[in-house]
Amino acid sequence: MLHHVENNVSDLPSAADFWGWILPQLLCNLSKMGLGIIWKHKDTYLVFVQSEERHLDPPFHRAKTV
Repeated sequence: MLHHVENNVSDLPSAADFWGWILPQLLCNLSKMGLGIIWKHKDTYLVFVQSEERHLDPPFHRAKTV
């Protein structure tokens, strides 16, 4: 069983808008915490947290090599 997933995002309001249409359809309830938001369904939850400024540059790219 999945307990939780925490996602660090570069733009929290945009992430909330992006996910905000489907998660209620999956019977998730929205709540807010310090620098993030939580979508919870029973014992499983998704957390979206605003990344710190120092981690925003360079931006993430899944195909980027180190």
